[in-house]
Amino acid sequence: MSDVGPVDICNLALSVIGGAAEATVPYLETLEGTPSDPSTQFAMGCCQKLYPRARDYSEQTHDWPECLRFKDPGAVLAAADAEVAPGWQYWFTKPADCLGMRAVIHATYLDPVTGAYRKYPYIEIGNQIGCNYDDILLKYLRRLEDCSKMTEPLITVIAHRLAYYLARPMGLDAVQKEQLLKEYGFALTAAKADCQKRLYVPDEHGQIRDRAHRGRHVLVDGHCYPGDV
Repeated sequence: MSDVGPVDICNLALSVIGGAAEATVPYLETLEGTPSDPSTQFAMGCCQKLYPRARDYSEQTHDWPECLRFKDPGAVLAAADAEVAPGWQYWFTKPADCLGMRAVIHATYLDPVTGAYRKYPYIEIGNQIGCNYDDILLKYLRRLEDCSKMTEPLITVIAHRLAYYLARPMGLDAVQKEQLLKEYGFALTAAKADCQKRLYVPDEHGQIRDRAHRGRHVLVDGHCYPGDV
């Protein structure tokens, strides 16, 4: 994991901006209060507004192990508290840290041949989830604000997304903005490839087994979960 903070990610984004604009962009000292260098005040204000947006967007672009969670949804909501939508029997409240749902799966079933989880249809309305089964786990992506728990690839993706958001307020033209979008795409592709390496663990012979067969595992906070999730 990383020892950087939001200011470091913002400065990385500003360095990407500087490269696209072929200009020197002053680095930020802080995201709070007033910086000692007046030339960074505008950039700081932009980063204050756009960093959370870039972080949340980036964390939903892939099943990052540091963001992925499996959680029991808790008690079924009482009829008086549940949403009303035809065809859905049980209603649950989303976890407070849920940034985006990925699946609703059977709480205990794992296919003995493929290692796959059994997925159930579901519906999202507001902060509630409707499903026709109550023996479930929620697979979701949490909002991760602690940069120390982010891996370097995710940090790079967030920085490049932030750079793309900063392009217009920082005065870059349409061509430069398009180039930043392409660089973001390259960063995301590379980060996903790195994530795939971390999602699959070696077998007893130290080899990554064919992903179409058993032996597929997912790492979440250092814990290994078998199955295709």
